[in-house]
Amino acid sequence: MFFVGGEVAAKSSADNTLDLTDQGLSDNRQTSIKGARDIAFGKFSQEFRDFINEAATGQDEVITGIFANDVFAMDVAQQPAGSPGYVSTNEDMVTEFSMARDYGTIGMLAHNYLAGETFFELEMGQAVYLVFGDGSIQKYTIVNILSYQALQPNSPYSNFLNTDNSGEFLSASELFYKVYGQEGSLILQTCIDNQGVESWGRLFVVAVLGDATGESG
Repeated sequence: MFFVGGEVAAKSSADNTLDLTDQGLSDNRQTSIKGARDIAFGKFSQEFRDFINEAATGQDEVITGIFANDVFAMDVAQQPAGSPGYVSTNEDMVTEFSMARDYGTIGMLAHNYLAGETFFELEMGQAVYLVFGDGSIQKYTIVNILSYQALQPNSPYSNFLNTDNSGEFLSASELFYKVYGQEGSLILQTCIDNQGVESWGRLFVVAVLGDATGESG
């Protein structure tokens, strides 16, 4: 399986803090909500609260979990140093794409036959939450869902054709910069299995920090 970015060779958001310790998250931890001071705790399900506690490993500034209501609640693995092509083979785990940080974005990778299968269930306007090891969270809202056919599906340098019938044709590097050059965004990426080819295409779910609306394409 090939992921856009393996052939490309890198900024963070300010924190807003809200004390949620009296709402059942933890007896001794103050939970900060980064970039999402408008989120009311009453919107959080018990499932999400439990997941926050489980994902809070104590690792400050490290993303340890990702949550989308009724879709997934998964742990996040980190890529080994110097291995931007590494993707976890755990069915309940996504992998943070280290190279995305160099371009001011957060990337999450998963195989389409494992955790990435759930990416296809996400919808425009849906909220996705990142959970950090210190118990803080960031809310993102999906504003775009992109899909491209890989014209050379078994090559990491494949050219790509937008499946929206617009005729948009991009090289691997052009697609990488288009997707991961959206500073401040969260990108969920997996492969598209089609016509018996596991790496037939690429799916990108694009979300922005906080609440937003957008159009798919």
